Amino acid sequence: MKWLASEIGSILVEVGKGSFNGFWGKIKLFHIKKKLKKKLFCVVLNIYGDKLFYNELDYFLSTNKVIHNVIINCESVPIHQYRSRSQMIQYYVQLFSEKHPNYVHYKSEIYSILQRCFELIFNTLNDMSTDENIRVISNIAKELAGELSIEMKEIKGELSLINNKIDTLLVRNERKLDDTKNIVLEQYFECLARLYLEKKNYSFISRNLFFKDEEEKDIDSLEALLKNRHLLLLGDAGYGKTYESIDLLSKVCTDPKTNGLLPFYLPLYEYETIYSSIIEGIQYKIKPFCEGNSEKLVKQWLANGQIVLILDGIDDIQTYKARNKFIAEAKNIALQYEQCYLFITSRFNRYNGELGNIREYYLRGLSRDIIREQLQDENIHTEVPDNYYQLFENPMFFNVGKTVLKKNHHRELFNRSILFEELMILLCGEWDKRKGILPVQSVSYTDIFGLLGQYAFDNFNQSYSRILEFDQYISKYTTSENKSLFINTLLGTGVLKVTDKVTFAHKLFKEYFAAYHMVHTYALSENTSMYLELLKRDDWKEVFVFASGMYNKIEYQDAYLDFIMNNNLQLYIECINAKSDLSIQLTLSGSSEFVKRYLNQIVKTYAFIVDMYFQPIKFCFDPKPGKAEENIDVKKIGIVGCMSKNGEHLSYWFDRVMPNEKEVLCIDEEQIAEYHKCRERQALFKRKNITSYWLNLSTSGLVGDSGRKVAIDLIKKEIGSILEKKILFESKYLLCERLDNCKSKIKEIKDLSDLTQMYTIVENMIQKEAEGKTNFVGYKKNGIDMFYLYSLLKIIIENDIEYSDCLLPKEDTRPNKSSCWTWELYTDAQKTNRISKFFYFHQISYLEMVETNFPMLFNKFSRYIDAPYQNIVLIYLREDREQKDMFSEPVITHYYIASPTNYPEPPQFRYQSSQDEYIGYRNDIYNEIKQSYLKQGKEVHEFGYSQTGFTFTTTSRKFSENSPLSDYVYASIKESIEEILGKL
Repeated sequence: MKWLASEIGSILVEVGKGSFNGFWGKIKLFHIKKKLKKKLFCVVLNIYGDKLFYNELDYFLSTNKVIHNVIINCESVPIHQYRSRSQMIQYYVQLFSEKHPNYVHYKSEIYSILQRCFELIFNTLNDMSTDENIRVISNIAKELAGELSIEMKEIKGELSLINNKIDTLLVRNERKLDDTKNIVLEQYFECLARLYLEKKNYSFISRNLFFKDEEEKDIDSLEALLKNRHLLLLGDAGYGKTYESIDLLSKVCTDPKTNGLLPFYLPLYEYETIYSSIIEGIQYKIKPFCEGNSEKLVKQWLANGQIVLILDGIDDIQTYKARNKFIAEAKNIALQYEQCYLFITSRFNRYNGELGNIREYYLRGLSRDIIREQLQDENIHTEVPDNYYQLFENPMFFNVGKTVLKKNHHRELFNRSILFEELMILLCGEWDKRKGILPVQSVSYTDIFGLLGQYAFDNFNQSYSRILEFDQYISKYTTSENKSLFINTLLGTGVLKVTDKVTFAHKLFKEYFAAYHMVHTYALSENTSMYLELLKRDDWKEVFVFASGMYNKIEYQDAYLDFIMNNNLQLYIECINAKSDLSIQLTLSGSSEFVKRYLNQIVKTYAFIVDMYFQPIKFCFDPKPGKAEENIDVKKIGIVGCMSKNGEHLSYWFDRVMPNEKEVLCIDEEQIAEYHKCRERQALFKRKNITSYWLNLSTSGLVGDSGRKVAIDLIKKEIGSILEKKILFESKYLLCERLDNCKSKIKEIKDLSDLTQMYTIVENMIQKEAEGKTNFVGYKKNGIDMFYLYSLLKIIIENDIEYSDCLLPKEDTRPNKSSCWTWELYTDAQKTNRISKFFYFHQISYLEMVETNFPMLFNKFSRYIDAPYQNIVLIYLREDREQKDMFSEPVITHYYIASPTNYPEPPQFRYQSSQDEYIGYRNDIYNEIKQSYLKQGKEVHEFGYSQTGFTFTTTSRKFSENSPLSDYVYASIKESIEEILGKL
């Protein structure tokens, strides 16, 4: 430790600003060094000098200038502002442990040595308080010693609660195994205590879980685990699954109810990288604390049901193959060691029921009351809009948002890139500068963003780096002189997390910085092929969304968004919602150039998407062609509009114009009435319906550069209306169901089955109604459009559709009573027949209609990707019910598995004779679905089952119609469309 006195001397000279110049300054410095050496000898060497690790530690601290780097880096950081001090100390302690793995047991003593060193530095320099610069170094040393002391006291306090648990484990294991005495359980629990205490200090907000079928009932994570023994926690990215896992770890360590249980926390990004199986992972965690046979111990603990296994992040497992292996192993452990406890976490969108009937729980989102309380506690008094509360239900975004709100009282959050940019600027020293605290040494924002961006982009497919790997990587982009400064700065931001490895604190940080590097390094115009390749990868989706919010020039942003629009509609919609608002670069709001751009953005997005992605039904969108309109196939969509003089209100409408005409026509506010009259005259002449739109830009939040968003919202509204009105190109089954519904209301053809005869009668009815009328354009009878019925019959006849073969089977019995339930009109055989054809017709209709109506989108629909499939229908006829009432309706559970052939198959039926048998079978559904696709070497995209009553196949949602098949087909198409466009 002699070197430490010299190192402190060099620090004092470095920051003392002349305090140690001259003869008396050198004398003062000499006495400080001498006093420090004496104290180090008495306090550190006498206590720790004979420890096995001491010489290597002394050499490591000296050569890496650990004390110097920690103090210098902390000199300008206000107390409690960041946790960079303990992060850096942890970084160096872990680096030492990796270089000397034999000394991993001695981490507590190493922390104690560092705490004593900082304490001695403070005591030695404290009497130099007249010098302000020395006072700064003294206070930093005091704070560092205090932080380490508090941390060690917290751990000792936790261990005192765990003592009984350790004693119980030791006693139980000593009866079982001879080498148990070689397990250092106290040190193992101390390691766990450091892990969960550190997590709790990072703004952990305690929350409850809820079971997916009991959303109103909250339960504590430990209680849920003890109740179910095997549990899966699902949640979105950043929703706090890892925090909840660590919190559960702390409860298992300290709660009396888990006395005798040994917890193991395995972050699953380590799976197939550090260890190749769950069992190996347990051995890996306990091995540093066990000198005996760890494999024998682990197997004994598992067999005794003593282990609580916390497996965090199925979605973090790198490859699909490794994920499948993990699932199989987890299920095997659950079966083989059923008395052990399993707590597993995963993202929603990465889990498809692979674990079978494991109990699934969800984390309760942060409530509005918790968010308000947190904001108030941190002196944030901004009036937060509703969309903040929805966003801040996710703790990760809430913590980021709180940092932004402290600096800037922005009312709405649209651009997540700005959110992260603001946070990073704060974390990289801006907060200090605004307080007037200037660091002695600093790294520019550009350098930090550049290095983190390069690191994220280069290592995007890796979940972590070992400490030495990270050290070597930074060495490639820094000089030996500034390497330590860069490492200290990067760790100080809080973006990187240091344990026994270096990871991004959250995937979103990695995705944000990868996007930053992509945008600022690879121009789209020169790297289109690279962008196209990355666009194909699902794991880069969030990177592209972040990128949309990083452009600072309108022309570059327009090129990027047009590129995304051309290649991925779903991603384009997400990018529009998160893009940069570059309104400041536009001309004055309300000016002709501004209005022209706004209208151009609307019509460009609207027309392109309608023509590109909805081409077969494009004339169902506004502007709908008139019955007397000419050249409709060669015309293009144009827009006419104006903005109020104050720039707050936009009025516009679409029309179809010739190819040589301008797409955008801007008019003045005073011209609206004149243009409307002219438009109405043209509409009457062309026999077309017209629609106008009016938008309050101020209240809608769509001011400035928001034309694309207006177009997207309009398209969603239009497609929603198309599906609601059921005006797609339809399959023969839907056409025949529609005909059956229409003819049931026209008594002249109600009882006929011959199509030609029906066609002739309807034609004669129309001709008779038209007699003597000069302007006969419509004819309705009993609510049925007779022109439509006439066309419908013509289509069915011309396509040689067998009408009777395309209809669902009808009721075939009549009970001997005045009134009865719908299902009593069908015999059991007819019920089966009806259900079979209902689901078979549905599958064929769905596949045919999405191919016909959405040729550029259907191969993105989950249900279509899974086709052909075979429906499985579980029927519980409820014959065991003696009383026949509304609760005796037959119950149907339906789902689909991979078809054994390359074409759709009729449903497979399974009859259940009792409620218990019916409920019990459902537990195996997910496994059956998955296995059916695995056998064919495919991956299922839509997982799950639906439960309904028999009347689902007989009753329409609208009382005026009788079209249950049509309802189901359109509902399925809507569900698929919403996968791309979002909620309609």
